[in-house]
Amino acid sequence: GRILGKKHIFAERIDGKMELRRGFSIKSGERIVIVEDVITTGGSVFELTHLAEEHEAEIIQIVNLVDRSLEGIDFGYPATTLQNLPSESYKPDECLLCKQGVPLTMRGRTGKKMETE
Repeated sequence: GRILGKKHIFAERIDGKMELRRGFSIKSGERIVIVEDVITTGGSVFELTHLAEEHEAEIIQIVNLVDRSLEGIDFGYPATTLQNLPSESYKPDECLLCKQGVPLTMRGRTGKKMETE
């Protein structure tokens, strides 16, 4: 956004919900592009589209750098992916590494709740 001379903001997950903070705002009717780095399930992008819709913004495009989903995800808006790298996900009772006793480690901090069911 800075290089293009355009407004650029980000949302943060607070208590499990995406919110605008730090004085960021979206005006009704504002045309926006949602940009995500890596998509696996698309959950964060869906949260961002809901946030934008709550502020009555016009979502003109969704752009993500890497899509790890197996079949792509329909967000209901025009979307562009720069790189497709499909990655299989497993439920804990189906995971081959889990069955072998390989411990699960979590790196980074997204604020997302990890589902174990």
